[in-house]
Amino acid sequence: APGPAAAPGLLRIYLHAVSRDLVERVIRDGRLEAVTVRQPEQADVVIALRSRSDDRALQRIVRPRGLPVYTIKKSSTSQIRRLLFDLLNVVHGVEPDAVNAAMREVESAVEQAERHGTVVELEPRSSALRKLQHRVAVRHQLNAESVGSGAERHLVNYPP
Repeated sequence: APGPAAAPGLLRIYLHAVSRDLVERVIRDGRLEAVTVRQPEQADVVIALRSRSDDRALQRIVRPRGLPVYTIKKSSTSQIRRLLFDLLNVVHGVEPDAVNAAMREVESAVEQAERHGTVVELEPRSSALRKLQHRVAVRHQLNAESVGSGAERHLVNYPP
């Protein structure tokens, strides 16, 4: 299994009570930029079963390192795929360049809304990209809503 020698830019995942084989299959099949690691010191994130997320052993691992813990209800390929696609900003049927552009735009809009306290309107995007942008805005405690219709539908970020 890949370890600390993993290429830069890869999301390094430590698993807790989640099937390594299933996660590695999802990574391989989706050609995702991620690897599993065997030691928590090597990880960027932890994926755990929701039912095991309060385990003392897990808390001893994540607390000192401040590792984010993402949970899934059960160790199934569909739940693992959904989580990894969300973590890696993968949108089916959308070119990575378009996803990256939408992410750069929303990060800039978040910064502008936070720094200047202004309402920021983003470019019209597909529903899948708006959903991704909305998730980023909410993560930064901004209110955001989709406005407009058809090809003009776009996200508006409101200051905190």
